[in-house]
Amino acid sequence: MAFALVRSTADGNNTPITLGFSYRDTGDIVVKVDGVTKTLTTHYTFPTSNTITFTAGNIPTNGQVVEVRRATNHSARLVDYVAGATLTETDLDTDSEQAFFMAQESLDVANDSITLNASDVYEGNSKRIINIADPTGAQDVSTKAYTDAQVSGVSTNASAAATSATSAATSATSASTSATSASS
Repeated sequence: MAFALVRSTADGNNTPITLGFSYRDTGDIVVKVDGVTKTLTTHYTFPTSNTITFTAGNIPTNGQVVEVRRATNHSARLVDYVAGATLTETDLDTDSEQAFFMAQESLDVANDSITLNASDVYEGNSKRIINIADPTGAQDVSTKAYTDAQVSGVSTNASAAATSATSAATSATSASTSATSASS
């Protein structure tokens, strides 16, 4: 279960996407379509506080993945306590909410990550893995491009070997014919 994330596949219609989570400010909402970040007001709007829709000309096409995620500011504290200042409920709520939201967002990221299962084997959770370097060790993961190149090389070598075998067979037949002719 996601705490601060909605992910869906677009159907080509501008169906409102309902946010199933709270947020402090619309600037804390990050919208991506097929991994590309979209901009508030340019690409999408908030017709209500808990839904977004895409603007004309920016509606995701059928099959695109739409992700709406809360990304609470984690680089700066929203509340700065000062000695001798009045401690208010609003300050306490804001501070607590920031920490709570960041914890939820961290859980969403952890749940989206590759994890070890009970058998100590990594699970990809039926997701693609991208940005992998070419293998250097015998037990490294291989990219599709690297594997395709290796298969192509093997096919080329197999084809060359078959051609050489055919040539060798032809030479052997010619040699046998020559030997028969020479002994006659």
